[in-house]
Amino acid sequence: MLPPAAERRPRGDRYDGQRAVFGQAVQDKLASTRAFLVGAGAIGCEVLKTWSLMGVACTDGGGTEVGERGETGAAAGAGTGAADKGKTKGSKSCSPSVGSKL
Repeated sequence: MLPPAAERRPRGDRYDGQRAVFGQAVQDKLASTRAFLVGAGAIGCEVLKTWSLMGVACTDGGGTEVGERGETGAAAGAGTGAADKGKTKGSKSCSPSVGSKL
């Protein structure tokens, strides 16, 4: 069942298609969602892109965090040594102030 016509009215933004099917209430919920994604490799990047295109976590009340721990995959060991073991991948590739927040 479709939401009422008033909720499906176009607003001239990229979310008009979703709004036409799901309604403004659902779009508001998507925008204020707080999401946590573990792993931003090949599949994780696609998930982040899809969330972005859907408008997930795009308001001040929403947010997306990406966490990644460990060394998995072929590229994980490239440029890392024993001193990096147990650190997040972000802390190896980012500045110290950014890596400490990951």
